[in-house]
Amino acid sequence: MNLINSKTVNSSEDIFWGGIPGKWEDLSPRPVLVLAAPFEATESEEGTLLKMLSGCALTQDKYHILQLPAGTQLAWHALRDKLDPQQVIMLGIEPGQLGISALFRFNEMNQFNDRTFIPSLSLQQMQQYPDAKKALWVQALKPCFLPSA
Repeated sequence: MNLINSKTVNSSEDIFWGGIPGKWEDLSPRPVLVLAAPFEATESEEGTLLKMLSGCALTQDKYHILQLPAGTQLAWHALRDKLDPQQVIMLGIEPGQLGISALFRFNEMNQFNDRTFIPSLSLQQMQQYPDAKKALWVQALKPCFLPSA
């Protein structure tokens, strides 16, 4: 599909007019969407993510975890329309990968498109920077999911 091809917007941006990839078409709406750079199914990476979500008092029926390989672009509107998340946790994913032209504050809650976006480091990077993991918890996850704690 070649929708737009100009000096300002080239045809590589056409991906943002597409739908959700077929491998995620059967997913049902859930309140939380975790978009993550690829991670290993190890205690240090996947275990960290599952502990974070559990610490947020989220059960598996409340979230989807989607891994986006490096350089993958995906239309935010397609994710929003299909999965209808209210909170989006972005681990190693930049807004531009979703076709979002906005500057988000790192490890903080950001309001965009009537949703809360929480961008942070990838799970692999969090292992190297424990202070960033703590900041994510204290400044974003805890206030977002456990406001009375």
